[in-house]
Order: sequence, then structure tokens, then C-alpha cells
Amino acid sequence: MTFTIVNVIAVLENSRSLYERYAPQASTYANEAVPDGNRFRCPICSKTVSWRYTLLEHMTVHTKEKPFRYSFCAAEFTRRDTLVKHLYRAHPDMTCTNINADTPYHATGSSIK
Repeated sequence: MTFTIVNVIAVLENSRSLYERYAPQASTYANEAVPDGNRFRCPICSKTVSWRYTLLEHMTVHTKEKPFRYSFCAAEFTRRDTLVKHLYRAHPDMTCTNINADTPYHATGSSIK
């Protein structure tokens, strides 16, 4: 089965699973965060956000974990939207033919159209 960039984006939708699997430090911080009123506070820099998931994304700034990877060019990103932007800009003619079962939400490219 051949995946286009649009298909890869759909496969990447489950970002929380990626963070939990490939950014365990960030996940631990976010999961242990205690709400401060109706907001979540970063235990490192005290930034506050509305959603626990946003805190999870933010924590990668501190942990330097990059759960979003594109194996064709070995690019790694802290956020899903940055990976998608990279796919469109750096690989506009790429066909993704293998979504690695071992890392189910990582995009693995294999050939140029």
C-alpha cells in the first residue's frame, strides 16, 4: 500500500501515543502536573497552559525529546505540526510506502515519485 503525505498526516493523528512512547520524561511531567485552577503549570519554568496535552508538548522544550521522526532523512521534531511542515516543504514529491509497525506513528519514506 502506498501512502501519500495526506495519508501520513492521518496516521500521525495519534500524537499522544507518540509522546507517551518516545518522550517518556515529558509524559511523566505532564501526567503528574496538578491543575493550578483551570490551568496546568510547567514545573520547570512555571509557564501555564489550558490543556494537559499542551503541557506535554511544552515539556519537550525542557527534556529535548523528539518523538516525531521521519526516517527517510533522519529528521526529528518535538511537535507533529513541525514534522508535517517538513514533509510538505522538504519532500513534496515523496511517496511514503512504509509505516513502520514497530513505531506505528512514525513516517517512513522509501521512494521518490
